Amino acid sequence: MTDPLFRFRPHQRMHTPKEYESVFGQKHSAGDAVLLVFVSLRADGPTRLGTSVGKRLGNSVVRHAWKRAIREAFRGLQHELPAAVDVVVVPRPGASPVTSLVRESLPKLIERAVKKARRPPRATVPEESAKPAG
Repeated sequence: MTDPLFRFRPHQRMHTPKEYESVFGQKHSAGDAVLLVFVSLRADGPTRLGTSVGKRLGNSVVRHAWKRAIREAFRGLQHELPAAVDVVVVPRPGASPVTSLVRESLPKLIERAVKKARRPPRATVPEESAKPAG
């Protein structure tokens, strides 16, 4: 039986398209050869997971294998991840849905993407001052 501390509960999932659009709209991401991870910071609450597995990765058996591998990796790592973060995971084409690969990749990518999200935005330079004086 699964340890209740490591269950993947409904409040830890992203459910609506609006939630996914919010994360993709933030554009804070990190990737490697296995996964691409997008994150969005929230004020409070648990870390939530969403998966986006497109048809280009294979048939439904392959797509569901990806989702299972991602959920299993998240379930085991959930207590090591920062709180109040929405995470959307997108598998890369060409990689295989192996839980051990996802488990290695996921925490590193989430950490990198969260660092990007917490970084203060860069000041934009007006176009007039960007031109060289001549």
